[in-house]
Amino acid sequence: MSEPSSRSHYFLFDLDGTLVLTDTIYHTVWQQILERYHLVLTPEIYATYIQGNNDRQVASTLLCHLDVNVAELSELKDRLFLEHLGQIRLIDGVVPFLESVREVGYPMCIVTNCNHRVAEAILEEVGIADFFAFIVASDDCTQGKPHPEPYKRAMKRFGATSQECTIFEDSKAGILSAQSVHPYRLVGVETIYTASELRRCRVTTTIRDYTGLRVDRWLEGSESMVDQLTRRLLAALRDKGVVKVVVDTDKLKGGFIADVVQFEATDTDDVVHHYVYKYETKSGAGAGTGSETNNLARMARRLDLYQREYYFYREVAPHVAPHLVKVPKFITLVENDTGEVEGIVLENLATQGMVLNLNLNREPIDLTLVVIARMARMHSRFWGKDVVARFPGLKTPMDPTFCPFFETFIREKYPTFREKWGKMVPPSQTWLCDSVVTNFTHIQERLGRGAHLTVIHGDIKSPNIFYDRRLRGDEPYFLDWQHCGVGKGAQDLVFFILESFDIGVLHRVFKLAMLYYYQKLMEYGVKNYSWKEYTQDLKDAVCYIPLFTGVWFGTTPQDELIDPNFPFFFIRKMLYLMEVTVLPDEDEDHDHEHRGDHRGEGKSERSS
Repeated sequence: MSEPSSRSHYFLFDLDGTLVLTDTIYHTVWQQILERYHLVLTPEIYATYIQGNNDRQVASTLLCHLDVNVAELSELKDRLFLEHLGQIRLIDGVVPFLESVREVGYPMCIVTNCNHRVAEAILEEVGIADFFAFIVASDDCTQGKPHPEPYKRAMKRFGATSQECTIFEDSKAGILSAQSVHPYRLVGVETIYTASELRRCRVTTTIRDYTGLRVDRWLEGSESMVDQLTRRLLAALRDKGVVKVVVDTDKLKGGFIADVVQFEATDTDDVVHHYVYKYETKSGAGAGTGSETNNLARMARRLDLYQREYYFYREVAPHVAPHLVKVPKFITLVENDTGEVEGIVLENLATQGMVLNLNLNREPIDLTLVVIARMARMHSRFWGKDVVARFPGLKTPMDPTFCPFFETFIREKYPTFREKWGKMVPPSQTWLCDSVVTNFTHIQERLGRGAHLTVIHGDIKSPNIFYDRRLRGDEPYFLDWQHCGVGKGAQDLVFFILESFDIGVLHRVFKLAMLYYYQKLMEYGVKNYSWKEYTQDLKDAVCYIPLFTGVWFGTTPQDELIDPNFPFFFIRKMLYLMEVTVLPDEDEDHDHEHRGDHRGEGKSERSS
């Protein structure tokens, strides 16, 4: 393979589907593998479970009911693949294009989810190995695509910045990985998806093949993703005296719904401010104005997630922070080139010594109780008040955004969900889930009506919390308010436990949390909320948003997920919590109800 040159631009290529076509081989290989498990490979099985997914994902979904060793499965797949190398063919125009890149002097490399042995064999078979300086393969990385690690490793080996890189990709997982490093140009190759589907994933441009491509015109006259971000941020912050913006191209968080980048803003007094910019994928950098998006981003618009978060920071946050819960400081909203709001600028808590997403499974339980106490304090402040009249931009479960949409969506997707995930859980959990779907309307109505509504975050979990480790007690800062609304406080408690803890401790932590949260509500002055009402709200909360989330993500193609394994772990925990959440018996109900009423007597409602 050739050595990198000193030129200041670099070309990074995916392999399968980007330079070579291998799908016919993989179809043959998986057909042979599944025969060993007495399964027939159909187009539906291939598209649902195999195409775009890694071996671990196939084992945990399609083959989850079998005792499959993933390492042995991968070894078998690679061996069978190598037996069919002669079926590989290059995409039209590849060799002339690679020759033109080499003539100009731009270094090239391969970044693939294949392992090294297979990638090298493919390149040698089709005769293009000498074009590339190196390969970054799956066995070089701790995390493969869609994680950014593979492309970060390649850029580090070149010593390249993101603005010096052009990346070629064909899959949604690969595109998401590439977007995370903000390349100068991201090219979508139309082998799996159409040009319009690739544009929805926010590639810079698309190509059908490489025929007629000219390198000398490839890099001219276009605004890079980072240039676009910088220009828009400067415009948004100009009235705050900002004269310079430097974007850090390492994404803090991101996916197909929203991206988060950090940046420095220098004002006219040469003071440097550390901010983060959270922007919508529907109109973010790299997307054309009015462009369509992927399934997750379309759902985000359908649920009004972007506007709900903007509303929270503009209208609700001043009444919540910092005396009830702490949140990042709101700086400004940012508009795109057509004048539509596309994102929000907040203070960067990471530069203030705070830590994001502590693993609460390993932290002292006291930290979990602090988070629960803060959510109870916020809930109690607005408990039983007409919060919809006070904050008309907040929505209840009965709002047309959710009702009847949630039930319609679940009933439409549930057969697919049940077929895909029903194999991996006990029949008792499948039956329970069927029952929840049948009664979903009543669950939604109970959570959206009554005397015990309050302001809720909607997505409290440790990944959405910064912890201030400078203070004794690790004060939590709550992020990601796009699901905020009006509902039952139990919804926040359930989602927090479900999303922050492993399944092995879920039941034990939940039992402690449900008692502690109720106790804190009483201490903060909540009255006339019986233990029976509370436990019903908990049960409903377990069956409401968690079910919608499970069905939503569980039927979304894995190559559209930043964490393809999220549905597997979330669904298992959701069904487990549905099954094992046993309500106290009548005597305990009566005892808790009596003690709850007693604590509420003589207390005035507290504001903090």
